[in-house]
Amino acid sequence: IDRNGGAIIINDDAQVINANIRASNGVIHVINKVLVPPGFDVSDFLDSCTKGDDDDDDDNDTPAPVSSSPVSRDDDDDNDNDDDDDDSNDDLPGIPGALLNQPSLTIFRSELNRADLTNEVSEPNGPFTVFAPTNNAFNSLPDELLQCLNRPENKQQLQKVLYYHIAFGRIMSSDLMDGMSIQTVDDKQYLTVDRNGRVITINDARIVMANIRASNGVIHTIDSVLVPPGFDVEEFLGECNPTPAPVNPTRAPVNPTRAPVDPTPSPVNPTRAPVPDSTPAPVPASTRAPISDMPVNPTPSPVNPTRAPVPDSTPAPVPASTPAPVPA
Repeated sequence: IDRNGGAIIINDDAQVINANIRASNGVIHVINKVLVPPGFDVSDFLDSCTKGDDDDDDDNDTPAPVSSSPVSRDDDDDNDNDDDDDDSNDDLPGIPGALLNQPSLTIFRSELNRADLTNEVSEPNGPFTVFAPTNNAFNSLPDELLQCLNRPENKQQLQKVLYYHIAFGRIMSSDLMDGMSIQTVDDKQYLTVDRNGRVITINDARIVMANIRASNGVIHTIDSVLVPPGFDVEEFLGECNPTPAPVNPTRAPVNPTRAPVDPTPSPVNPTRAPVPDSTPAPVPASTRAPISDMPVNPTPSPVNPTRAPVPDSTPAPVPASTPAPVPA
């Protein structure tokens, strides 16, 4: 056996083109050539086989050497569920890279990163078979489930869910048989295969795209997220949600704190009220009344007596003394 990456050669020229076809009492690997046992001389055998042939008009007396005749394969065969020679694993990306090349698997890849599992499914580890839920599968999860799984304190639960989607070995779709059990990398969990013709389901998830090859395994996309046995979604959400629940009681006391703030502006009004009521009232009542009653009238009264004596004393003596002596 000669192995070069994903290419496996039996003897010197027969390549494994479909591996790990399981049976109840063994396993089958399909190769592209017939193996010739040592000591079996094909030419001598053909010569000895055709010596007694007297049918001269038979053109098929000498077949082509068996060792150089590959098994015929349809060039347009789409059922390429193998490690055949038309796909060299040396040119394939690892599982993380293969996931990155699939736009419908971006959430699954990001969850592997979040759970620190990307390196575990990268080369040289493997080979692995990954049943990867599509983005739509993650989007159809119950509300807040993925959000809770992505919390740092729930990293172990996230890893448990993701491990349930990964199995050891390269299991192609042709290897998936009805009733088959597949052990996951968790070593304690199993997946159940249900096959009805070309429809394959893993537990309750249907394979929607099969045989996405990677250098260290194969990926099958499925239409729903697999929930490992013993993982109670409702219980997990109940334990995850109490963290936001206490936030409401915390906000409730904030309202009482705002209520006492209102009494503070209330005393401001009483402070403003005494200013207009007490100060202006005494000023007009006591000051203006005495000014108009007493001091204003007495002051102009003495001004009149001063002007009266001025005209009465000066003009009177002048006309009385001069005109009398002239007529005598």
